[in-house]
Amino acid sequence: MNRFAKVFLISAPVLFMTSCVGTQLEKAQRVDPDGSTFNRNLYQGYIDLASSEYNEGDYTDSDNFALRAMQSGTGGTVAPEEIGARRLPENKVGELSSARQRLVGTLSKGAAEKVPVETARAQTGFDCWMQEQEENFQPNDIEACRSQFYAALEFIEDALKPKPIAKKVEPPVAPPGSELYLVYFDFDKVELSEAAKAVLETASSAGRKLKGMTVTVSGHTDLAGPDDYNMELSKRRAMAVSEVLIKAGVASAAVKAEAFGQTHPAIITADGVAEAGNRRVEILIGVK
Repeated sequence: MNRFAKVFLISAPVLFMTSCVGTQLEKAQRVDPDGSTFNRNLYQGYIDLASSEYNEGDYTDSDNFALRAMQSGTGGTVAPEEIGARRLPENKVGELSSARQRLVGTLSKGAAEKVPVETARAQTGFDCWMQEQEENFQPNDIEACRSQFYAALEFIEDALKPKPIAKKVEPPVAPPGSELYLVYFDFDKVELSEAAKAVLETASSAGRKLKGMTVTVSGHTDLAGPDDYNMELSKRRAMAVSEVLIKAGVASAAVKAEAFGQTHPAIITADGVAEAGNRRVEILIGVK
């Protein structure tokens, strides 16, 4: 923003020097930005800031942003503005210092490569906030820059959080005197693979031999897809296995089919993950 009061405080030599200000924006606008996505977005963000300040008559800050635009637009490294570069209100230094530290922390973790657009928004938002906070007389502008910074920073920090790694749960263990068999399915399928048929052949043989036993058939899915769809899919899988067991000679009265959908994964994953180890039917042949 324009700070006319300062003009009357500077000496004549300095006044002569400042007559040259406001010349950098046009140069910066002639740059054809190249380099990384981050650098190109940083360039555009600084051009926007330089143009805004120029239009408001603040040629010094316009030049500052224009120079940063040229540096980033030609592939150079431009760090967030240092806290000491501005004469900030004393009661604002703490928040701005903390904010810069968080931003620099994300940059050290590769934010410019992983989320380049939002990282450029965060940096230009921060530098804008610094400039407006130094002037400290337009609260709406201060808050606009501050809000841009925090919105982008929170997006970046969330994107950089470690993604949950699939974690195996202890496999189900058959109680003493019982036997457990596992049949696996392809994604969104009910049809039995050759491997599944081989398991069912063994399970059917055991079911025929062990008289007086219940055969509990439990259907499961992975976490890809809606809950209600997965519940129905697990029912169909349990029924498909039950039908094979009964056709193979296992007493129908002994077979009990259950469906759990995606509620009992064998392997813990994030929601939406298509994990083959969770697409299963468990066949438990146990004592009545």
